[in-house]
Amino acid sequence: MYKTRELARQNIFDYNEMFYNPIRRHGHAANLSPVNYERQHFSEATNCL
Repeated sequence: MYKTRELARQNIFDYNEMFYNPIRRHGHAANLSPVNYERQHFSEATNCL
């Protein structure tokens, strides 16, 4: 538990910025990085409209 909401928010932000790698490829995402997977997903979703 965090003493304040701000401490929790800062800790989560630091984790995301320091440890999460948006470039690394993921096998469950057709070997695409999270960024590229998201781009492809939204591109396909837009084409369906």
